Amino acid sequence: MNIIKGEKVTKSFSGLVALKNVDFELNKGEILGLIGPNGSGKTTLINVITGFYKPTSGKISYKNHDISGLSPHKISRLGIARTFQIVKPFMELTVLENVATAALFGRNIHIPKSQTRENAKSAIEAVGLYDKSSYKPGSLSIAELKKLEIAKAIALSPELLFLDESMAGLNLKETQTTMDLILKVREQRDLSIFFVEHVMKVVMGISDRIMVLHHGEKIADGKPNDIVNDENVIKAYLGKRYKRQKNA
Repeated sequence: MNIIKGEKVTKSFSGLVALKNVDFELNKGEILGLIGPNGSGKTTLINVITGFYKPTSGKISYKNHDISGLSPHKISRLGIARTFQIVKPFMELTVLENVATAALFGRNIHIPKSQTRENAKSAIEAVGLYDKSSYKPGSLSIAELKKLEIAKAIALSPELLFLDESMAGLNLKETQTTMDLILKVREQRDLSIFFVEHVMKVVMGISDRIMVLHHGEKIADGKPNDIVNDENVIKAYLGKRYKRQKNA
């Protein structure tokens, strides 16, 4: 059963078509990886789904309800959360205060503030930052800032989580740790996850299914092993060297 579905989603900016008739769906509990060359429309698609852009045309349904063009805060309160490519924490607040602030805008808007703080603590513990709850973001490493971004998102108590290049700038060890973290929070919090990533080790390692965009259009959608052997994907994005490496 799908938790979110897009039908012929199109987004234009002053005549420039960034997305063209993109169909997609994400099943409950699934991890869907979104890949494609720079400028292919990956972040634009997330921005359209999460309300930062309104689609020029097409329809987006979340749990069979049309959410096309809703504002970000309304979409958040339905149970959809996201992270961003560039982390922008509140630098004067502590880690705990950052996450608690995010939690105020989640699904459970009527819970007491004390419970919001407990939810924030739970999110921080889930990503492994509990011992740095009182730290300011300026004292965190890049990997820890990425974890803080994930903590803010899961503090919203979502059912559906969008991750936009959560492993950009991380070394191999940090990347593996973050992969493990995503799988853990998916299981512990019963999440469906839609993520954008360029590192193919990550995409292959955690995706149940992969979707590929090129020039704003979907060119492939399927199981990881099928995608990396798809000639259209190889030509548009992976290159023949990747295919040779995979088959070596």
